[in-house]
Amino acid sequence: MTIENCHTDTDDHFKVDKGELNAIAPIISNFFLASYALINYSCFDASFADSPGFRPGFKYYNMWVSLAGALLCISVMFIISWSTALLTFFFFAVIFLYILHRKPDVNWGSSTQAHSYKNALQAMIKLANTEEHVKNYRPQLLVLTGNPAARPSLVDFVYNITKGSSLMICGYVVPYAPCDRVFAVIRTLDRQLNAWLKKRHVKSFYVSVANPSLREGARTLLQVRCSLLFDMLIVLTAVFIHKVQVTGLGKLRPNILIVGFKANWYAQGVDGLSEINGYFGVIQ
Repeated sequence: MTIENCHTDTDDHFKVDKGELNAIAPIISNFFLASYALINYSCFDASFADSPGFRPGFKYYNMWVSLAGALLCISVMFIISWSTALLTFFFFAVIFLYILHRKPDVNWGSSTQAHSYKNALQAMIKLANTEEHVKNYRPQLLVLTGNPAARPSLVDFVYNITKGSSLMICGYVVPYAPCDRVFAVIRTLDRQLNAWLKKRHVKSFYVSVANPSLREGARTLLQVRCSLLFDMLIVLTAVFIHKVQVTGLGKLRPNILIVGFKANWYAQGVDGLSEINGYFGVIQ
């Protein structure tokens, strides 16, 4: 072994020990730029969706500058190394798809929710200003299920009619006079039974009203009133002391009422006469 060979081997070992930082520099730079691009785009998206939870304090903030910053970061990523940029995009895509697949039970409060609300609101306003045509008629069903979990067959029957392509509302007339305690029970039922419909994969809304009379409760559900407070398609408004309870919003209001068949009306006798009268009153 010559002195020259020994010198070369020593340089190689020195390079290995020292580390070739230039080899990983494009990867590190691309990951940093990707994080900056995501932050800038998140700011733009939250502003574009008019998210009430996003209130930037910077005096000269502009959402279009954020979008330009995100595009600039992506451009620099490809300028540095297009292959590393594609690898970075693939890495983040895998993480994103993994989160979508796992579906963690976490409310992120993301701008996607703000977009959904904004799009639904704009679509409702546009639909309200559109003249109806017979070719676009859809049956919009209000089915008096009572507690939907107690009548799954009726829920499934009506859902086979709508199949998620038209409005379906499960209505429950709670047989009590309206009061604060009853409305607290109604709010609890709303959460539980909406979760039941979601678990059963039934694309339907649920609404309940408090009324001692089944006939008056069904009429209340079908009333067309203006509202001050609405939760997407189901409306429950408070006017002064009394509770005005209505179903539907804009053009999305039920035009067909469905009730279950009362099979035991004959066996109830005189004691159930008021209930039978209420049932036939709903049909009338």
